[in-house]
Amino acid sequence: MSEDVFDALRDAVKLARQCGIRSVVKLRAALLQRGWAENTVDEAIRVWAGYATE
Repeated sequence: MSEDVFDALRDAVKLARQCGIRSVVKLRAALLQRGWAENTVDEAIRVWAGYATE
């Protein structure tokens, strides 16, 4: 995992917790709005989903 993806993943977890975001669609939109690149956001969400399904 690249450093950018790790940082986006950390931001995603923080945002989801602090803002009560429970939708992937809303979380993705919030991350994009914060300036993360689309491919970085998508990869971070895939990584997170991999942990959530284990």
